[in-house]
Amino acid sequence: MHRALRTLSLSLCAGAALSLTAGTAAHAASEEPQVMVIMDSSGSMKRRIGPRSKMEVAKLAVADFVKDVDPQTPIGLMVYGARRAKDCTDIQVAIPPNAGQGDKIASYVDGLRPRGETPIAQSLKDAAEYMGHRSRTATVVLVTDGEEACNADPCQAAAELEESGVEFTAHVVGFGLNEEQSLAVRCLADNTGGQFIAADDAASLAAALVKTVATPEPAPIVKASTDNTIWFDDFDGESLGEQWSIRNEDTDSYIVDGGQLIMINAQSHRGPSKANSPNFFDATIDLPSGDWDLSVHGTFEFSTGRDAFLVGLTDDEGRGIYAGASNHSNSNGPNFYVFTHEYKGFAKRTGEATLLYAPPKGENKTLSVASKNFASRPTTLTLHKRGRKYYTSIDNGPAGEEGQTETLTVLRAPKRLTLMVQKYGNYTGDTVVSLDWVKLTAK
Repeated sequence: MHRALRTLSLSLCAGAALSLTAGTAAHAASEEPQVMVIMDSSGSMKRRIGPRSKMEVAKLAVADFVKDVDPQTPIGLMVYGARRAKDCTDIQVAIPPNAGQGDKIASYVDGLRPRGETPIAQSLKDAAEYMGHRSRTATVVLVTDGEEACNADPCQAAAELEESGVEFTAHVVGFGLNEEQSLAVRCLADNTGGQFIAADDAASLAAALVKTVATPEPAPIVKASTDNTIWFDDFDGESLGEQWSIRNEDTDSYIVDGGQLIMINAQSHRGPSKANSPNFFDATIDLPSGDWDLSVHGTFEFSTGRDAFLVGLTDDEGRGIYAGASNHSNSNGPNFYVFTHEYKGFAKRTGEATLLYAPPKGENKTLSVASKNFASRPTTLTLHKRGRKYYTSIDNGPAGEEGQTETLTVLRAPKRLTLMVQKYGNYTGDTVVSLDWVKLTAK
C-alpha cells in the first residue's frame, strides 16, 4: 500500500523557474525512500491571496507540513527561483535529505524571497531524476498558481516520466488557479495516476498538502451488482467459453458442470510464484479505462491448511495483481485471510492482508467448524480498482462476516483477467473451488 511519506517530492510551484544543477547522480544512487520538498520562490508568489502574499501562505503551510513528518523519514529541500529573475535554470539543493530536518527546512523556507519563472515541465524531470525514479518509487507534489513559462509541455513530460520510471506519480495542488490554468496542469496528475486538488486560501492549501501524503482510507466495500456489468460468465455449458484459455493446462484438475467451473489443486507449492503452476485460467476481455470491480461467486473448500483462491490481472512475464482468500493453519487451527498482492516476475512484490477468522483458543483442529461452514456457503470475492489503487473485499467470509483489505497502489497493472487455485504448502488433500459466476462491473 502507498504509505504516507513513502517517497515524496513536494513542489510548491506558484510560477517559478526550475532546472536541476549538478550533483544529483551520486545522491540518486541511494535506495532509501525519502521526502524532497521543492519550494517555489518565483515572482508570482508576491501576489496576495487574502491579507497575505502567496509566499507567506506557502511558508506557513510548509512549516506546518514538515513539523508533522515522521522524524525517522529522510527529508530534504530544493528551492528554485530564489536567486535570479528570468532564469529557467535557477535551482539549488538547499538541504540534502536526512532524517529529522523538519525544523531546519521550515527555518530555511522562512528566509526565502520570490524572484523567478515557472518551468513546470523541467521541474518534474529534474525532481524525478534526482530521486532516481528509474529504479525506485518517485512521487512529486506540485503546488502551482500558474502555467508553464519556459517553452515546454508539462503534460508530455509527465507522460514520459510515467513510462520511463519504475513508479512515478505527480500530485498537483492548484493554488488560486482559474479554470483554464487548472486544465493546463490537471494532466500532470491524470498522466501519472496522481490526484489534482484545488486550493484557494491558506487553510485549503495546508489541507491539500496533508491530503497528498496522507495514508489513504480503504474505499467502502462494494458488493457485486448486475448494474453496469461489462462482462459476465455463469459457466452454463459443458466447457469454457471461447474467451477463456488455460496456461499449463491439467485437464484432470478442472471441469465445467452444472453451471459451475470446478477447480482442484492437490499439488504443493503451486501458485502465482511458479511459472509452471497448473491451470492459470485466463479470460480475453476488454478492461474499462476507469474504475471497476472484478467479482467471483462460489464455494471454497479450504481444508488442507495451505489453501488459496486468487482472481486478478496477470501477464506472461509473471506480473500480477491478485485478490485472494486463503487458509493458513497454525497450532490452533486454520486462520482465514483476505489479501491483495502484487507480483513481478513470479515473485510477490508487496501486498495487504486482513485476518478474517482465527479459531477460538483450544480449537486445535485441522478443519474447524468455521472451515466446514465456509466450504458449504456461497461467497463473493472481489478485486476493486479505484484509480491506481486496488483492494479486496469478501462477502460472507469464514464466520459469515464481510471484510476488506487496505488499498495497494499499482502503477502498471497487467491487463489479462486470471483465476487460479493455489496450494502453497506440504499438506495433504485437495483444495477445491466451485465458481458459479465471474463478472466485471464498471463503477
